[in-house]
Amino acid sequence: MTDDALDARLKELAEAERAAQAEQLALLAEFDRRGLPEASGCSGLYEYCVKDLGLGESAAYERVRAARAAGRWPQVAEDFRERRLSLAAVCVLA
Repeated sequence: MTDDALDARLKELAEAERAAQAEQLALLAEFDRRGLPEASGCSGLYEYCVKDLGLGESAAYERVRAARAAGRWPQVAEDFRERRLSLAAVCVLA
């Protein structure tokens, strides 16, 4: 793989990861809104993320905070999707 191809592929993967994370946050917000973590036997969205999705504790905490912020404020979700906000920034807004 050439240097340019390696650089291009890394950028493609970063963009795909951002898109997947944005979709995951939207889906987690909807899952939480519907009360589905409890329906699946978890005490809440955090436990669902750790037990059912296999996220680490800090990653689960971040996702829950970010999903709730994105669910509350559509502009935050859009800004995250468009790379104007990082996941950490979305968590701070939560």
